[in-house]
Amino acid sequence: MKTFIFLSGIILLHCHCAHDPVRGKEPVPDTKVMEGQVTAENVPAPRREADRDRSRPIIMEANPQVLHQPLPVYPPEALEAQVSCEVKLLYHVEKDGSATAVRFNWVMPPPDKYLKEFEAAILVAVPEWRFKPAVRYIGIQMPDGSVEPGTRAVTRSQWIVISFQVVEGRGVTE
Repeated sequence: MKTFIFLSGIILLHCHCAHDPVRGKEPVPDTKVMEGQVTAENVPAPRREADRDRSRPIIMEANPQVLHQPLPVYPPEALEAQVSCEVKLLYHVEKDGSATAVRFNWVMPPPDKYLKEFEAAILVAVPEWRFKPAVRYIGIQMPDGSVEPGTRAVTRSQWIVISFQVVEGRGVTE
């Protein structure tokens, strides 16, 4: 009896047969992989470190480090109305360590009346942020195993969550 089984994109041919002791024939294997399918025999072995092309660069990076990051000032009218909100802010850290706000993703948005006030407070604070910029360490590995080092500053995008909460009548930004 022959059946075809389709399993995860591979078609297997399944044969049920019995060993014939009189003729001395071996049974046909239960499963066969159809032609063109990936098997353990035709998949290349993973590359070992010793086989790696030594002339290719090795690249590592270090994230920006905060030097100065003042929080936004709580908008006075929103504080008086006891409005709380939370925003996930995408910002870029430039090669010179400065920051620019890119996108507001409101997790808990304020009422529309106060939205522009909160955004303005953030847009005033972000340009004051200073970072040690992200650095890409670049090296060419030499045949003897040594690495010729080099570095360069790179622009990096990051997210930060800024929360504005009213606690005991006072505005708390974190």
